[in-house]
Amino acid sequence: MGVTGAARAAQAGGPPPGLVRTEPLIGILVLTVVTGWETLWTPAPLTAGVLAAIFLAFAAQLLNATLDNLRTAGPSRSRRPPMALGVAALLLPALLVLLSSYSLIVRDNLFSLTGLAVGVLLCWAGRISLDALRRAGSPGRTLVEPNGGSRQT
Repeated sequence: MGVTGAARAAQAGGPPPGLVRTEPLIGILVLTVVTGWETLWTPAPLTAGVLAAIFLAFAAQLLNATLDNLRTAGPSRSRRPPMALGVAALLLPALLVLLSSYSLIVRDNLFSLTGLAVGVLLCWAGRISLDALRRAGSPGRTLVEPNGGSRQT
């Protein structure tokens, strides 16, 4: 990456092109575990509404962060640790959806609807992260420059 590309990325406030950040993946894992734990008990209606709003806001923000990952993904040297995180970020929300479905059907816990919504958003984010990681690991990807030209990386 050239100096101008790094300067553009610094001005835009995002990561430099070619880097897949692991913070959204770790955020997906943490939010999945917290939501799954909260799904096991039945909070009061006001508490449930506040928690649902917070969890859904965080899930939407993590989905947005993974979309940024997809836009900035480029070739990288090592992808094994982030790929393992990406797989975990896809599988854990899938387990959250199953746990929330069980809790909703068997235990009549309506807060599990939040777990279902968060799980679906985080599954989508995990899928996007895996796609970004696959793109980051593919050699010879063509990046489109802002001026309309392209270069091989």
